[in-house]
Amino acid sequence: MRSPSNKVTNLLGAGVGNVVKIHESVVLPTSHSVLSHGDKNRIVMSGNCDVENFNVEFHGSGNRLLIERSCRLNTKFVFKGNDNTIHIGHHCQFIEAVIQAEYGTRVQIGPMGMFARGLIVRSGDSHSVIDIATLKRVNFSKSVLIAPRVWAGYDVSIMKGVTIHSDTIIGAASVVTKTPDEGRCILAGIPAKIVRRGVFWDKRSLGDDVPEQFWIDSLNERGIDRNDYLIPEDCAIETEKRT
Repeated sequence: MRSPSNKVTNLLGAGVGNVVKIHESVVLPTSHSVLSHGDKNRIVMSGNCDVENFNVEFHGSGNRLLIERSCRLNTKFVFKGNDNTIHIGHHCQFIEAVIQAEYGTRVQIGPMGMFARGLIVRSGDSHSVIDIATLKRVNFSKSVLIAPRVWAGYDVSIMKGVTIHSDTIIGAASVVTKTPDEGRCILAGIPAKIVRRGVFWDKRSLGDDVPEQFWIDSLNERGIDRNDYLIPEDCAIETEKRT
C-alpha cells in the first residue's frame, strides 16, 4: 500500500528545526517512518523516485539525507551522532539496503549504481574497540565513497573508510574492508580482493551477438579508452584495422 501523497505521516521522536522535503512526484509507502532524536536534521528527496520502503533514524543533530532523482529505494538510513551526510546519486537502485553514517562522516554513493538485496554500507562500527595497553579507542569512523556505476551482488558489505571506483563489480556475499587500487574490476571474497581487471558492466542481459561497435560506443560514453586495456598483441591488431 502507498500513501496518497509525498508527506511524511509517520514522524516519531522530538526535536526542533528538522526539515523534510520530498518532491511532489514521489509516493511514499504507508510503512515509511522517520525517527528523529535530535535537532536540525534534514531530508531532501528529488523527483521520480520509486519508493518501496523508506525508514530513517536520526540519533543526533545536524545530519543530512540527500537523494537525487529517479532512484529506486527499499532502504533504511541510520545516522549516529552529529553532522553526518548520506548522499545518493541519481538513478541508483537499492533492492534492499541498510546505509549507516556515524559521528561526523559522509557516505556518498554515485549515480547509476545497482545494488542487490542485503546491501550494508556503514562508516563506523557502532561500538568501541579499546587497546588494552594504551586504553585508547582504535576503531574510529571513516567516510565511505562509492563512485558512479557500481554493481553489487547479494549480501555485500562495504565498510568504513572504503572508496569504490567507477564501474566496479562486487561479487555476492563479499565484504569490502579496504580500498581497491583501481576501478573497472571485479571484487570478491572476505575480505574482498580484485579477481579480474579491465571490465565494465551493463544492466541489460545481452547475448554474444551484440555488434562490437555497440560496446565501443558504451566505452566512449563512460570515457574509457580501450587502448589502456589492450595487451601489445591486441594493440598491433587494432592498428592494422585502422590502417
